[in-house]
Amino acid sequence: MIQQSIVLDTQPLHQLPALTSLETLKAKMLAAKTITELHALIVDYTDVEIKQVYNRLTSVQQSRINAICEQNRKG
Repeated sequence: MIQQSIVLDTQPLHQLPALTSLETLKAKMLAAKTITELHALIVDYTDVEIKQVYNRLTSVQQSRINAICEQNRKG
């Protein structure tokens, strides 16, 4: 009888690729409706990560984020 060996990936969750984190950030950015919700992302993500995700958004998605920021500037 031949025994097959199965190797399971035992990599801890905190060592998984950052892509999941950036996908989560993208979802949170797109779900935000207010500037306060966007600002809250700074607690969990760096400005580099936020800019990286923003730059990967479509122009329509970027426009939506920009509109939220513009509403805050106007008052």
